[in-house]
Amino acid sequence: MYFWVSTFICVEILQLFLVNGQFLNCNWVANLDCTTYSEFKECGSDGITYDNRCYFAKQQCKDSDLRLLHDGACLPSEVSTTPAPGGGTDGGEAVLDFFCTSLSHRDCGTEKNEVCGSDNWTYLNYCEYDKARCTHRNLHVKNFGPCV
Repeated sequence: MYFWVSTFICVEILQLFLVNGQFLNCNWVANLDCTTYSEFKECGSDGITYDNRCYFAKQQCKDSDLRLLHDGACLPSEVSTTPAPGGGTDGGEAVLDFFCTSLSHRDCGTEKNEVCGSDNWTYLNYCEYDKARCTHRNLHVKNFGPCV
């Protein structure tokens, strides 16, 4: 089971790397049941109040220009107008934060499938590399296998 999950995660994550070097796993996000996540309202740059980051992530996968304006419900003025581009938090970063929070609760297991990071650290497997990538956003795969 773990091998399938780690292989699935690895393949999915490799497919996520987008233009700005950000992760956005829309296949993973599309299959989430957002009702299982706690309510934490956030206002999107589209003037829509999202009940939690999961719902925001689903919409951001459809509209990569979507940004987070602020915590809490959108104000009436934000609903009726289009905010200036570039305001708020980058949507891709917000989704990466959501992905990383979910990943942080997963056990990576002990399967050895080493990944060498650009920090010259050998990670036991891709899951462990991904966890490090969440806190070190400039980290990249140097090579698959141990660092030499």
